[in-house]
Amino acid sequence: MTEKSSEENILIGTYGTLKRGMGNHRWYLEGKSLYIGTGRTEKKRYMCGESSSFPYMSESVMDDGSHCLLELFSVTKDVVFDIDGLEGYHGPDSEYNHYNKISINVWSNKYEKTIRVFVYVRDIMVDGVCVNPSPSEDGNWRKTQISDEVNSPNKKKRDQIREVHKD
Repeated sequence: MTEKSSEENILIGTYGTLKRGMGNHRWYLEGKSLYIGTGRTEKKRYMCGESSSFPYMSESVMDDGSHCLLELFSVTKDVVFDIDGLEGYHGPDSEYNHYNKISINVWSNKYEKTIRVFVYVRDIMVDGVCVNPSPSEDGNWRKTQISDEVNSPNKKKRDQIREVHKD
């Protein structure tokens, strides 16, 4: 993605299958986004679903939660539209939403300041209990390695695998 005017770009934070190296990143963000770097939620939230195929970050702020780890991307409205479909987001307050989309403050490691990004969240608490067991204690789903280092060993290995399997 080439950088366009700021009014066309939207900042999003990912924490699950849209992170680099995960399955949905390839289909929804690779080649269609600008990777900004990593960040953490300013306020503590629950990240649930450690043993699930995809996580939930709580919509509610939780004092005993974690500052959830995110990968930050700049995307176009078209990419957001596609991700809305993936995440089952039909619009504000829709009864059909699987996730809600909200704007939150995130500490950006790259910019060394707080920025606003959109994230997909779910009200996962029932009577103060996480409805999806196995909460992530440090806010990093499945302990996936998130690195701002461009030439990390994992990236080199992925690039080598992609080269071998290139069509």
